[in-house]
Amino acid sequence: MMPDDLAGMMAALFIIFAVAVVLLSLLIYLIPAIVAFYRDHDAKWVVLILNVAAGWTFIAWIALFVWAIWPEDAVRHSRRSPWGNVPTPPPYPAPHGLSPEAHLAAMNRLQDLFERGLLTRDEFRAHMKALLDPAI
Repeated sequence: MMPDDLAGMMAALFIIFAVAVVLLSLLIYLIPAIVAFYRDHDAKWVVLILNVAAGWTFIAWIALFVWAIWPEDAVRHSRRSPWGNVPTPPPYPAPHGLSPEAHLAAMNRLQDLFERGLLTRDEFRAHMKALLDPAI
């Protein structure tokens, strides 16, 4: 090999290594935002903005990471709705005479209400039981 070829190859390897280090550093820096988006956190955009703006401080990065991984079940299952005027489910399961498509849509709606925290686990189970066994 010629010395010029070796120098060019070393320069190319250095550039590839530098780009890999920068990308890996950016990935580590954005872990709180990535976790928030992966978990579909309610405040995922806030976490991203704060991560970009203040994540360079170690304390802010740790706080954002904890916020991103913190379970939201306790907040979601409160009776207050952060979405404003959201229709609430009936207080007790109602009998139905639904078509299979409407039956499936009702089950999906109950699942959505439960995941959004508008139904407790007991309410969800009672409504699903009523849908699955209407003779009750």
